[in-house]
Amino acid sequence: MITIAWDVDDVLNNLTECWLKYYNSNNNTSFDYNDITKNPPHEILNISFEKYIESLDEFRMSEYAQQLVPNQDILDFMDKHKDRFNHIALTATSAHTAYNSSYWVLKNFYKYVFSYNVVPAKRDYLTYSNYSDKKSFLQQHSDVKILIDDSIKNVEDANSIGVKAYLLKRPWNEGMEINEIFNEIERSAV
Repeated sequence: MITIAWDVDDVLNNLTECWLKYYNSNNNTSFDYNDITKNPPHEILNISFEKYIESLDEFRMSEYAQQLVPNQDILDFMDKHKDRFNHIALTATSAHTAYNSSYWVLKNFYKYVFSYNVVPAKRDYLTYSNYSDKKSFLQQHSDVKILIDDSIKNVEDANSIGVKAYLLKRPWNEGMEINEIFNEIERSAV
């Protein structure tokens, strides 16, 4: 079976869109999700990177993060191919919010995703990690043959080490629609 690594935020769920609503309501702003043409979006929001991270982590720890809607198209794909692929979650959330993220993944994808993996996001308080980024994780886990992510860097890094990676379209990238990715995977996976 081929193993697919799925990014969590903005792939398995719509984190940035929901976080932005949360941010707008807490800061009396009215940014639109489609305004987020760069990720991280702190410059677009005219705030510091630190303030953005603080707000994002606060959202991740809130009850609102547990209400994120899973991507139904991905659930349908996993169900359709349950005997063809293994699925793991591979996220770069902050270490102190990872348990909330893992709970969300396992609550919503429990039928298909049995491995939750964290490449901790860079924070001042983090002193140690086995992985510096998703590329280093993938280099140590050669069973992963496909990565689906919304980060151009993660996709380029994965492709550079022979992992077939797909960039999921979001306002901050020129990626592919999810159904285009599924078609590619179905055509190329043996």
